[in-house]
Amino acid sequence: DMRFVHYGVNPTIDTAETPLSTFSVDVDTASYTVTRGHLERGHLPDPASVRVEEFVNRFDAGDAPPQAGPFAVHAEAFPSPNRRGYHVLRLGLKAQVIDAADRQPAHLTFVVDVSGSMQRDDRLGLVKQALGLLAGQLDERDSVAIVGYAGDATVLLEATAATDRDTILTALGKLAPRGSTNAHAGLMLGYRLAQKRQHLPGVHRVILCSDGVANNGVDDPDALAERIAEFAQEGVGLTAVGFGMGHY
Repeated sequence: DMRFVHYGVNPTIDTAETPLSTFSVDVDTASYTVTRGHLERGHLPDPASVRVEEFVNRFDAGDAPPQAGPFAVHAEAFPSPNRRGYHVLRLGLKAQVIDAADRQPAHLTFVVDVSGSMQRDDRLGLVKQALGLLAGQLDERDSVAIVGYAGDATVLLEATAATDRDTILTALGKLAPRGSTNAHAGLMLGYRLAQKRQHLPGVHRVILCSDGVANNGVDDPDALAERIAEFAQEGVGLTAVGFGMGHY
């Protein structure tokens, strides 16, 4: 089942007493995507899933990138439309825009859920389509490896130059749904493949593609998160991409 938590509304503070505010440089837009998906299917989302900041972050504010330095700060204020005597302050953080030709090499390991519930065009079918498109965006600087997991994990493609698109597409064609969901086995095998290439310069990342929570092997989210954090400290990051709606 999908579960959302309402964390409440931040209280009004006296800036004379608390003049500092912190915020993350990560941008999350998931709430907008979830809400849009519910509305497109003709029903309202769980109120706890609607997060204002993730709606705001979804749209491009048109802020200019920095002329020097890693980021630029943009600010604008206007009278609050809801609270007389108050003002709304928008702060925008705009990072440098890196041209594709100047980016670092990308060494990507895809860990794909091939459990039975992925047997749908908007799940495993969409994974194959997305990875096929991505293969066309990579170049000679990059490499790709692919792991499939259900009750166990299997290497479908050892580290391969991204320019060898025929080999990559052949490996994607081997992705077929079967069995339960042992995300831990898939992740650990994916990390081992990623670590083999850590001597290469560039970005090293495992990309998890799944429609749901683990139900086999190590399935405790905190235990998984702890292990993932250890790999991140060693230089291998993780991106999780959800496919389908329901219990992801």
